[in-house]
Amino acid sequence: MKRPQIQLLHTESCHSYQEALIKIKEALEELGLSAELEVILLDSPEKARDYKFLGSPTIKINGLDLEPELEATGNFNLNACRTYIYAGALYHYPPKEMLLEVLKSLKERRGAV
Repeated sequence: MKRPQIQLLHTESCHSYQEALIKIKEALEELGLSAELEVILLDSPEKARDYKFLGSPTIKINGLDLEPELEATGNFNLNACRTYIYAGALYHYPPKEMLLEVLKSLKERRGAV
């Protein structure tokens, strides 16, 4: 069974990444999955562009943003805290249910996460 690679990208000034990390771990535990989890501090505009950083916190699973359609904006910078909209509610980090949905979808597509 292949383990997903998860990157949690954040800036020093936005602390929502700590709650995002908790939600990632909860989702993985609920699904009985282990993952290669990397927490990355972005501290330069070059890193923001290289990682296609959409604001803090950004989560990528196997290189894909939780909301891949947003990468098309090309708005990669260090100055924004990121918000997520899920089931009609606004969050400062992705809720566990959103992470579960993405991980389950990945598991179904690949048959092995």
